[in-house]
Amino acid sequence: MSVELEELLREGAAAARAGAREEARRLFQQAIEIAPESVDAWLGLAGVVDDLAEKRSCLERALAIDPDNAEAQAGLAWLERGTSPKQDEHEHTAETVEEPAELYCVNHPNRSTLLRCNKCGRPVCMDCVQLTDVGYRCKDCINRVRASFYNISTLDYPVAVLVSFLVTAAATPVVGVLARMLGFWGFWIALFLGPAAGGALAEIIRQAVGRRRGRYLWLFAGLGVLLGVLMGNAGLLLVTGIFPLLNLPMLFFLGLALSTVYARLR
Repeated sequence: MSVELEELLREGAAAARAGAREEARRLFQQAIEIAPESVDAWLGLAGVVDDLAEKRSCLERALAIDPDNAEAQAGLAWLERGTSPKQDEHEHTAETVEEPAELYCVNHPNRSTLLRCNKCGRPVCMDCVQLTDVGYRCKDCINRVRASFYNISTLDYPVAVLVSFLVTAAATPVVGVLARMLGFWGFWIALFLGPAAGGALAEIIRQAVGRRRGRYLWLFAGLGVLLGVLMGNAGLLLVTGIFPLLNLPMLFFLGLALSTVYARLR
């Protein structure tokens, strides 16, 4: 999604929430001109147009782009429930339309919406919904999924700190001496070994905590790494008078290792 399209969709949703329907309509139409295949733009426009035929057209266009889109399907079903069938042909009367009952956000009762969470089915406004890889989900459902995903125990965090500290404190003197000895070539060694060392440390930590997942596991592991680096450098300074932490290849190695630990454990 381009930055311009994302900005138009965000401004259009904000205008709709503020009740500026004409402004919201203009913004969503601009978004469609930029990206005619944007499902979000068609759904946004459907939410701010008053004419039921135009609303239906927008939802059908969204559904044509994404046949499995739950929001477009729910919107069309909403229209079908509120539209009465044609009168007898012999009376030659126009199709009569009964205004459908509006849906309102479960968290903001004063906001009408066409969106439903595709997990629990509750109506939600743009502030209470998030677009995920499987469609729009309300924040309650997202939080429940996240809670089931993160299964770490409280004691696992200090274990992560201790393990990362011990491994790093033991490895730092070796890496520091090599970085000092190799000079410029230490950058190349750091480039290849830094990510590998970070990946190995992350795997050791995961094994130590029983492969359980935690939202902040990477943070505690990083804290242990920093403490271990300081301890290892201090020990090397006392024994040899060398303080490799001020060596640029050493800092480069440390940065690559830490970024890998973060990527593996987050």
